[in-house]
Amino acid sequence: MSFPILALLVVLAFIAVATYRHYSGRDWLPKELRGAKLIAVEKDEVTRSFLWDNNGSKRSVILTGRADQAYINAEGEWIPIEFKNHHTHQVYETDIAQVSLQAWQFRQKGIKTAPYGFVVVRSRNAGSRKATKVNLLNDAVCEQMINRYIDITFHNARADRSRGPKCRSCGHKERCDNQ
Repeated sequence: MSFPILALLVVLAFIAVATYRHYSGRDWLPKELRGAKLIAVEKDEVTRSFLWDNNGSKRSVILTGRADQAYINAEGEWIPIEFKNHHTHQVYETDIAQVSLQAWQFRQKGIKTAPYGFVVVRSRNAGSRKATKVNLLNDAVCEQMINRYIDITFHNARADRSRGPKCRSCGHKERCDNQ
């Protein structure tokens, strides 16, 4: 086989592999997940837990959540992944809260989690995906968020208006202090 034909075959193989990776949706995968094993996809988690409310009373809660994906690394830690569609590759506080609460649910079941997770944002404008590594919020912060949500849901607290377009899709906008 001549050198020009061999070079052309190598270039075509490279293009084929790059195209496959792009269209298979794995081009976003960060280095921390490359050796990890995918163990959960859209898996519902139901967690029963006991939390202390702001008045010092113990409350029993049952929470349902769903991690978009979870991987397990070589150390046996689960790493939650949350997929989002935004106009840019920006990660919001609500995205970090969501992936942190998923990790909290895993830990309530005795599953060891990494101290980080990933938010994978598909940009509506660029059409590309980007994974951003985020530090997970600790259990105390997650439990404060859960207590706050329960208090708002049962009308024991008022919702605070956020900023940006999130308010339009909030299930509690009718109870917001700053309508």
